[in-house]
This record gives sequence, C-alpha cells and structure tokens, in this order.
Amino acid sequence: MRIVFMTLVAVIFTASIFALDNQQKYHKVISTIEKNYYLSLSENQIISKGLLEFVNTTSLLSKAQKKKIYIKFKSYNTNKKINIIKELLVQNLFSKEEIYEILINETMKSLDANSNYLDKKHMQSLKIQTEGVYGGLGLRISKKNSALTVLSFLHNSPAFKAGIQKGDILLKINDFSSENISLSEAANLMRGKVNTSIKLTILRNAEIRHLSVIRNFIQIKSVDAKKLSNDILYLKILTFDKHTLEHITKQMKENLDSTKSIIIDLRNNPGGLLTQAVGIADLFMNRGNIITQKGRSNIAEKIYNASKENTLTNLPLVVLINKESSSAAEILGGALKMHNRATLIGEKSFGKGNVQAIFPINKEESIKLTVAQYLLADGNSIHNIGIKPDYNVNTDIVDGYDLALDKAQEYLSNQKLKMK
Repeated sequence: MRIVFMTLVAVIFTASIFALDNQQKYHKVISTIEKNYYLSLSENQIISKGLLEFVNTTSLLSKAQKKKIYIKFKSYNTNKKINIIKELLVQNLFSKEEIYEILINETMKSLDANSNYLDKKHMQSLKIQTEGVYGGLGLRISKKNSALTVLSFLHNSPAFKAGIQKGDILLKINDFSSENISLSEAANLMRGKVNTSIKLTILRNAEIRHLSVIRNFIQIKSVDAKKLSNDILYLKILTFDKHTLEHITKQMKENLDSTKSIIIDLRNNPGGLLTQAVGIADLFMNRGNIITQKGRSNIAEKIYNASKENTLTNLPLVVLINKESSSAAEILGGALKMHNRATLIGEKSFGKGNVQAIFPINKEESIKLTVAQYLLADGNSIHNIGIKPDYNVNTDIVDGYDLALDKAQEYLSNQKLKMK
C-alpha cells in the first residue's frame, strides 16, 4: 500500500458526534467532501457519483439491470436514486447500517484513487506510518513453510528482553493459532497499547515455550545511513514519517566533515508527510521554490521555498529513484532536479502529485480526502506523469549486485556516466 503525504486537520467534536449512526455518518461524509475536495462538487453531484460507482462495480446486478438503472438515473432526483440502491441492498439482505457503510465506501472510491474511507484499523495503520512509532514487540517475522518465523528483532526491544531468538516459530499469539493467519494479521495482533501484555507460544529446537511479553514503544526506522568508498555518504530514506527530517539532519551533521559527496536513495519509497520532504530539500537548497500546493480553498494553497538559513551542504548529490518512488519522494527528487541541485539516476517515478488531508468523521473513523495538487518549480504537475531521471538505469538488485548504486558512485567519481 502507498503511503500519501497529508495535512493534519484539527477539528473539535462534541460527544453527540461520536455517536453518529451510519446514515448520519454518510451525510457528514458528503458535507465534508463538498466543503473540502479539491474539485468543486455539489452535494447532488457527490451523491450521484457514489451511486454510479456502486452500480458500475456491483455484482448484484446484471448488465441489463444496470442499463435500466442508468436510464432511470437520468430523470430521477437524488432521493429517488438513493432509494433505488437502498431497495436493491435490502432485497439482498443488507442491514441499514451496512447499506450506508457501502454508500460511504462507494462515494469515496468515486472521487479519485487516493481518497478513501478509514475505519478504526486503517486509522491505526495511518498513525503508525506518519508518526513512525507504535506499541509492539519489535519483531520482524516472515512465513516459512506456512509457519510464522522470527527473522530478527530490535536490540533492547520487548522481544529481545523476553529472550525471543532468530528462527523461533510462533505457534500462537494469545489464543490465536498462527497457522492460518497472514503476516499483516499477525503484526496487528502483536501491536497494541504500551505496557499491555501479550502471550506467545513459540517452538524452538523441538521444544514448545510459553512467553508473556510486555509491549513498549517501537520506533520505525525511516532512514538508513552508511559511508561508502571515496568518502560518499549514503542515505536511504524508507518513508517520510514525522522523524525523517530529524534523522537525516543528524546523520549529515555527524558525517559531513568526512564526506565529499552524497547519495540519497528514494527507491521504493511510497511517500509520507509533505513537510518532511520539503524540510529535507531545504537542507540541500539555499534558494528557490521547492513546491507549490494548489487547492480550491485558501487553506489548501501554500508555497514552500528554500531558505539559506536551513542549508547544510552544497556537496555533489545523486538521487536514486524508481517506478515505486512516489508522492513525498517525488517532491524531494523533483525539487532537487528542478534546481540542478542533484543528478537523478534510475527509472521514471510513480507520478502521484496530489495532497490528502485527514478529516475525522467520529472518534475512531475518518476520511482521507484529496484537497490539493502540488506543482514543481516550473509550475507543472507530475500527477500520472512521474519524474524522469537524468540517467536511465535498471534499479533491480540482482544476486546482491546493485547496478544503480554502482552507477551513482561512478557518477560522483567522474561527474559523468558511461552508458551502454
């Protein structure tokens, strides 16, 4: 799943809003879209788009039935359209609450690929992605022969302190057998509130062991740094959470005195927080526009410029990108390329150039809504277009050999590449 950059929206709620039923929730979603979506849409247009999305994609209707509904929709008002869909769902034994849940999801799907409804589970995932921290055990697991197996664990993590070892097989998580659950389901079971306990049943050397582990704060590593030959500082940015700028700044300050050039690796980076990407670009640029965020409302329109005060270095710079470099990763790579501050090597990026904001609907659920698009310094959007590298290089790592990284080092040594 791609991670989007977003503007956090502060909204004050009363206790009555927390108790919204699904019909009230549906109308709150419609109202929020009407006020904040980056395209101007009326209430009737929003509702109609959602209903048509349902008709287009549902398996409950034959092609002939869909054709009849399309004809009726041309002359029916909004209430009549809703009633047609509600009657269909009632006939198929959906409850009132389920009907409005379907309408909410179909409405969000009808807008664009990046706007969607976030239930409690998805809100928890979003929080982890943007904050870079969660309550958990600090385990990295994989499936081997259908068994959940420990690949590694963080030093001083709850897993480390409980004595869990690499190669241990997780048989049970609390009372849930691990045999038929996915990796994501296992991860969700192990996450939870800090200072709460979880029971693990593990298999080690044919011996079954029972452990009780206390969850603690786990920090997601968003930046990986190392020194390469020829005094090159390599910075791999995995995601843009709220700590990424801090981590990059720390690594640069610790290593700049012994560094002659820098490689920033944005390959397979799905994005994250816009402000983090802007802040990192500012470390390398002393002037000029980084991006402009342009939306329908004044709140959604912002201009982000570089400032000399924040610049840390003017050392030679290469940025690695590929087709999975998206969103905030494209902001950083695009800004550095636009101002000739970096040479881009790799493949054309994904092409996500719009901005989402989070709007709470009740205490546990929200919608993620596109509120703006961002434009690079030349005034152009890269949405569905992507950013072309200066040098096209295969970014796959084959048998441990990283051609793109090798070419980046070659370029920094010679300021040019020999391309076949």
